[in-house]
Amino acid sequence: MEEHPVNPSLAATKPDSASGERFEKPERIVFTGYMGAGKSTIGRLLARALGFTLLDTDHLLAHKYQMPVNKMFENHGEEFFRQAEQEMLLELLTQPQRVISTGGGTLIREETLNPVIEAPATVLIYLRAPIATLYERVIFSHKIRPLMNVPNCEALFYERFNARQAFYEKAHITVDTDRQRPDTLLTELIEKLAAYYPGWDHKAQLALGKQLEQKRLAELEAQRRLSLETQQQSASKPGPITGRPASFRPAMPTQPYPDKPRFNEHGGREQWHM
Repeated sequence: MEEHPVNPSLAATKPDSASGERFEKPERIVFTGYMGAGKSTIGRLLARALGFTLLDTDHLLAHKYQMPVNKMFENHGEEFFRQAEQEMLLELLTQPQRVISTGGGTLIREETLNPVIEAPATVLIYLRAPIATLYERVIFSHKIRPLMNVPNCEALFYERFNARQAFYEKAHITVDTDRQRPDTLLTELIEKLAAYYPGWDHKAQLALGKQLEQKRLAELEAQRRLSLETQQQSASKPGPITGRPASFRPAMPTQPYPDKPRFNEHGGREQWHM
């Protein structure tokens, strides 16, 4: 069979669904990779470029269960968290025009990985970087990661990476993120997506994404201006008692009042003279 133009381990004639149907464009773009690979950053850039909606499984789970991911690990254990991840991901695979950023351990089980690989109009992308680079990114990150809050975290970090790497490498597309700027990575990623879906008019999608991003920025600017105007109007309204603007504050004296006695350094009283 002919090799795939992006990942030689995949046949170019591989269908996008169990029925053999070949889809001409991606509806779901799923990112996998170890912690620190840049899934959230690159996912956000790609979603804005294409006009897709970005979904982060960690954020969605934290919202659903009303607790941070690290608390879910502490209170319920990793097995509970992985099961919740799987259920969440299967639900997301039914939604169109989504960029999905997964956790580093989300797709390390066959029952979670295979549905993503076999889902129609869905492409799985592995963001790859050397383990030393990943560890350096993580230890200097402000993000709370359960794996880094244990004894011997560095040894465990390397151990889990080695155990998970084989699952990451089953992705349809692999992109190296080491020593590359995010905008350069975005360009490479779009080129590989276009090669994976040769019938996809990605330029038209990018044009639509640009329009949507401009609209989003215009709405944010309008909201900022409205908020500023509201603050200014509130500050200029008369106060409830004095009739002065609510923002008015009387100036404090710069020196003691003339008739107010002070004590000198010897404990005696002295009068302040103008």
